[in-house]
Amino acid sequence: EDSYFSSGGEDVAGVSGRGNVGPDGGNESVASSERGERCEFCLLDALERVLTAVMCRSPQGYCPAMCTVAGVLLLEADDEENAFWMLVAFVEDLVPWLFTRSASALNAEAAAVDFTVEVEMPALHAKLLKASVRPALLVAGWLTRLAVTVLPGEGVLRLWDAIILEGAEVLSHAVLAFLRLHGETLMAVPDPSALL
Repeated sequence: EDSYFSSGGEDVAGVSGRGNVGPDGGNESVASSERGERCEFCLLDALERVLTAVMCRSPQGYCPAMCTVAGVLLLEADDEENAFWMLVAFVEDLVPWLFTRSASALNAEAAAVDFTVEVEMPALHAKLLKASVRPALLVAGWLTRLAVTVLPGEGVLRLWDAIILEGAEVLSHAVLAFLRLHGETLMAVPDPSALL
């Protein structure tokens, strides 16, 4: 039985790829198809296939956070199928609150960060409140993209390992540790809204 990923690179479920950028800046897949050749591997095509497969499987459908996480997983995984199953684990088991159409669970997570900063870091909270900045806004990249746009690559993978091994609550602990570690620097910024 053929799986979604054993199609040999053919267009699956009507999804067409965008192609690689060639050395001359042109679209390699378009150039290859004009010559009758097929691009060996295109990360955008792979990303589209993985996201389509997860979207079809998930009752929530597609969520923007999936794209960033899937991209990193494709870079780190051996093949598309492994990236697919790792993304399924994130979506269904590890951090399902992140991959929902409604942002209610994400808002609850942000509110928990706000409350914890208010209780444990009152000086930082007061400064942010004076500038009309919610603490959760400073760490939005942590919560909405699992720190992909915040930490360097190795740091992201270590955080994800901790989430896999310890559970999703590691993410909020990491967010608060980040705020504690950089609290003095944040306090020294004259206008915290400039950090957004």
